[in-house]
Amino acid sequence: MSGRRIDFYDDPAAPTATSLVPSVNVVVANEAGEILLIRRTDNGNWAVPGGAIKFREPPGSGDAG
Repeated sequence: MSGRRIDFYDDPAAPTATSLVPSVNVVVANEAGEILLIRRTDNGNWAVPGGAIKFREPPGSGDAG
């Protein structure tokens, strides 16, 4: 699929990064142990909620509290 974003994790074959953006992710679970997932709009993959934060912003400031 052309133009689709691909996320790489610990992949020696991944292309060299062109930018680095600090970000946070949050795992939200209910009492039954179910985990909240979101559907990403950029690639259609399922993921835990998260997003970019400002450089030097404390990681906890990026969650919904």
